[in-house]
Amino acid sequence: MKKVILVFALIFMISGLYAAPILDGVIDAGEGWIVGAANSDSTDLDGADLDTFYYYISQDSLYFAVKTQNRASWDVAYGFAIDVDQTDSSGYIGDPGAGIWDSWGRHIVFANEPPDYFAPDYQVYFWYDQASGITSVNFNRYNGVGWDYSIAPVEYAYTWDTLGLHVLEFRIGLDSLEYPGCVHIVSYITGGDNSSCVDVLPYDSTVNLHSGGAEWTDTDTLHYFVDILITGIENRSQRPRVLTPVLNGVKIEGNGMYTLEVYSLDGRKVHEETLKVNGNKVVKFNLPPGMYLVLDREAGVSKFIVIK
Repeated sequence: MKKVILVFALIFMISGLYAAPILDGVIDAGEGWIVGAANSDSTDLDGADLDTFYYYISQDSLYFAVKTQNRASWDVAYGFAIDVDQTDSSGYIGDPGAGIWDSWGRHIVFANEPPDYFAPDYQVYFWYDQASGITSVNFNRYNGVGWDYSIAPVEYAYTWDTLGLHVLEFRIGLDSLEYPGCVHIVSYITGGDNSSCVDVLPYDSTVNLHSGGAEWTDTDTLHYFVDILITGIENRSQRPRVLTPVLNGVKIEGNGMYTLEVYSLDGRKVHEETLKVNGNKVVKFNLPPGMYLVLDREAGVSKFIVIK
């Protein structure tokens, strides 16, 4: 079963209506923030209680934000795990038996289940000090055997007081993610070294929100994520996408996620599929003989093909 909070963000229909958000630690609905996940149920942890996860897509960046319902100021980490390729075992999964943990040593593993194979390629971590606010930030990339740290700058802003962090907003460049066609992301709160999730968005039952404190020291396997489809990004032309007609299908040259829509000549959509391409791939369509139009939805490129 596909375990996903599915959100399609067509930038030219939604995000394009707004200027990019101002990073000021205030969620302003007029800035175009999109709600990706929410859980207003309070945890039993006054200083570690998420409420809402937001995102926004601009021409060159992804913006993310969380709003909390904290009632105390505690030392905690705010984490974000990002998968950009949805390929089996291509990112961090974790191995409790071997003591393999995430980029900050948190006891979090990922289910890596079909069809999405959620295994993060990147993590962003913020350390929040109860007396000083955010004191450190890391944007880390999984390299197949470990982590590369602080691979790119993270612009951020937040609001906080004696009742803890209230809003955290940050931006990362699409170039630092290699211009993905689709992003899967989960946000969560952990404690210090060797701790695990105590709250998570989207909600996952592996995290007990009313554990009486026992949740800090277990191991959590995360299954759910917000699914963000990125379209209309001009900068992605830096990763060439070529669509060439072949008999009964098309040849794709490029890298990333592709959504192909096939239309009959009377304008009816008769087929759609999403696939990942690394280099090139020939895609054949099992359709009745005739002429069709194939659209690469992300790039807005279309070609006529013949099915025999």
